[in-house]
Amino acid sequence: MKRIYTYIKRRIILFFGKTRYKNYIDEVIDANEKVCKSICIRMINHEKSQFLLAPISMKRFIKNDDLGIFILLYNKRIKITNNKYHYDIEFLERDWDRLCYLYDNKTEKIREELENGVFNKINDSLNNILITIKKDGV
Repeated sequence: MKRIYTYIKRRIILFFGKTRYKNYIDEVIDANEKVCKSICIRMINHEKSQFLLAPISMKRFIKNDDLGIFILLYNKRIKITNNKYHYDIEFLERDWDRLCYLYDNKTEKIREELENGVFNKINDSLNNILITIKKDGV
């Protein structure tokens, strides 16, 4: 009976010891994810960031020359690169979807501004042509 008690006691210690270690590792990973997510959100909202999307590979790039930071978002991983360091962090599905949503919305806003600027110029140009034609009496 004593052997069974000792065996069960050892198993309990092993089980709880492993879960404590696993929880510590998960906390460290979660902290890294939070910092990385915060960096990405700030880079997406930074006014001097440049965005590029590769439609076939679905890679999303953020480049900021002023800060000297380059970020690649691809396949639930974020790679942050500078001349001094390189970090590669994997994300959970929920956080990945949120970052992609923020990135896509930012690029969509940039596209709309560009499109509106082009069409406003076209509209102004057409109005100038119409005014010119009206002046000639046609």
